[in-house]
Amino acid sequence: MKTIARVLVFGALLSVGSTHALTVAYITEGPMMRNARLAKFVGPQIGGPITALADLDKGGTHRLSVRLNSKYFSEDKSFLYIIEFDVQQRVTDRDSGKVLFATLAKWYSWGIVPSETELRKNIAELIASKVNTWTPE
Repeated sequence: MKTIARVLVFGALLSVGSTHALTVAYITEGPMMRNARLAKFVGPQIGGPITALADLDKGGTHRLSVRLNSKYFSEDKSFLYIIEFDVQQRVTDRDSGKVLFATLAKWYSWGIVPSETELRKNIAELIASKVNTWTPE
């Protein structure tokens, strides 16, 4: 079952001293870390230049999309996962007026982990090494 949630990460960004709120969209599919748990884990770790992007509801044109897909394998009691982070910019099609999101930057990690603890470690490393070091042009 696919669940989709759009979460604004105000508290986490305020706690690191930012005056901006970044729009973050969370999408999860599979048994590991549903939207609320993923948001609670990822939100406080987002920092650096990416936090300067204004909230979509306040005139901003960017968002961070976070997608986690996972599957459980009972034979070896492990989880296959892929986590993707996309910085997206809102664009409007001139002909149809339809709003779309174009990907400006993308980072991902995938693998097989025995537990959510290992998954969290891998996500934290990806955020620290890639997401938080991205600089808007």
